[in-house]
Amino acid sequence: MHRTLFALLLSLALLLAPCALAEPDFTIPSGPQDTPEEAVTSALEVYSWFAMRPLDTDPYLPDSDGSRFRVYDDRLNTREGLMSAVREVFSEEICQELMESGVYYEEDGYLYAGDEGRDPDPTIAYVEYVATPEGEDKIWYTAAVFYSEEEGVITSIDEYTSLREKIDGRWVFTDFWFFW
Repeated sequence: MHRTLFALLLSLALLLAPCALAEPDFTIPSGPQDTPEEAVTSALEVYSWFAMRPLDTDPYLPDSDGSRFRVYDDRLNTREGLMSAVREVFSEEICQELMESGVYYEEDGYLYAGDEGRDPDPTIAYVEYVATPEGEDKIWYTAAVFYSEEEGVITSIDEYTSLREKIDGRWVFTDFWFFW
């Protein structure tokens, strides 16, 4: 009885294991109708794939030397797929800079990454966002980041300003500060 139950639970765990490697849930900011927080946090999420922690990888699909693993998300596990997602948020210049950062490399048509990374800055207590339009095709986003070294006590505030422009009909960040 115990062996049957154990075998059933083990089978279920193995069946559901791939579900644990969730695809990133990100929203592509679409334009000036986004709230300032939506626009900036969506861009922070995409940028974090390079600056903080790579996309989830499949531990069962190592590269040829076994040091890195294939990106799990089928939408983003090729160079073109990842570049396409990044181009929805950032200018071509920022996209190229991120893609050349060395976080991902391509082998046999797939992207591979390590599991190195870091968590967001734990001293960020909260962030306030403001959008300032400039004409019809530019929006400046200011993020006031409030830092706290101890619970409930703000110890410093920094402001980061990023620029989003309408280029070829798409709203993309052309200047961006990553503060996580």
